[in-house]
Amino acid sequence: MPAETTGIETALQAGPKCKNMLSVLKGVDQDLLKATASSEQFQQLFLLNCQEEAITASIRRLLPA
Repeated sequence: MPAETTGIETALQAGPKCKNMLSVLKGVDQDLLKATASSEQFQQLFLLNCQEEAITASIRRLLPA
């Protein structure tokens, strides 16, 4: 498993229990989230299938134009 994935899982598990994914995303180390979201596999699997526009928009703001 890539180090980036392990780091995000650890951050999510250690963070406060929250049902609002946007709040969770804001609480995750942004550099780590950006590195993960920049991967081709993440973009192919997550961004193309995410059904929540607010979450997709939040992740896309981290990506280079």
